[in-house]
Amino acid sequence: GRHGKGNLSRPLQVSKQLYDGGYGGSSKWPELMPMARQERLGFASGDCRIAPMFCQASVVMLRYCSGDRWLGTRTNPHPWGVYFTGHEIVRAGVQWLTSEKILKKGQKLLFGGFSAGGVGALQSLDFVKDLTEPLNVDLKAF
Repeated sequence: GRHGKGNLSRPLQVSKQLYDGGYGGSSKWPELMPMARQERLGFASGDCRIAPMFCQASVVMLRYCSGDRWLGTRTNPHPWGVYFTGHEIVRAGVQWLTSEKILKKGQKLLFGGFSAGGVGALQSLDFVKDLTEPLNVDLKAF
């Protein structure tokens, strides 16, 4: 039946085609993703009339699509050559924010993502809380 066990080769072929075409990774993204305050939307807007709590905030974007909702921990590559190490990318991102003194003791951190990245961000929230606990960061999610 439609929802029973079926042949997964077609979905895997489509997924591989998307990955090879640049939709499953970030290898074809520009090195820098500039985001001026004027270009930000909604709660992240640089317009203080629209987003008074975040208009002056720094925005950090992890320039990567892990393909695993930021949860993978593979140490060896999948047969396609991808690692699915999103969990470690989240760890590295938070460590970079703290080592570069971008995220400091007592500051606020609004953590989230969009689409599948948003799902992974919410699933990683407790992990991020543990990583930022020494800084007593006020962690919120979107």
